[in-house]
Amino acid sequence: MNPSTEVPKIAHIAGLPPVVAAAAGSAISGVIGTDGSVWIWGKGTNLGGTDKTTAPVRVMQANGAAFDAGRVGDAAGTFSGGQTGPLSNVTVDVGATVSTLHRGKTGRVYVAALAGSTVLFLGPNGWAPYTGGAFPAYLSGALPRTVPVRIASGLNFSGLEGVQLVVGYGVGDDATAAAEMVRAGRYQVVHTLN
Repeated sequence: MNPSTEVPKIAHIAGLPPVVAAAAGSAISGVIGTDGSVWIWGKGTNLGGTDKTTAPVRVMQANGAAFDAGRVGDAAGTFSGGQTGPLSNVTVDVGATVSTLHRGKTGRVYVAALAGSTVLFLGPNGWAPYTGGAFPAYLSGALPRTVPVRIASGLNFSGLEGVQLVVGYGVGDDATAAAEMVRAGRYQVVHTLN
């Protein structure tokens, strides 16, 4: 067999939970289940020995408890924000990195500014005050890996000190995405203007 011309095949391995990540080497393979379980098989599955098994073996801790990599399916994604320069000539960037489990799914990304009791959302037509109803989305459709958002570049934001910027995303259409984001806690204050 020539690995460079062989057509990849989908493998179905009995005994595994739904899988969110997989890795394979020349002698050992492993997966992480959406439930956080970690499974390995191949040569040396006792983590250092020479045994070989074709059946997945769950990774256990020294105390005998199952190793838990965390519920990958509940991963919140990551959010970031920051500014360069003083408020009189500021550049502000925020963004989201979508969880591997959610990438490509239909969803909405939200960007908001909190100024005291005033809430503004950044939508396709710019900033608008929130007056109730559905949250205006910054991005709608298939969720990409990253969503960088430039809020300002060389602008004068004097007088906006203390405004908090929030980024989040939800999976689903319209109001379903906003409700899913709130339920999952998939949003974060990423920067306070200073």
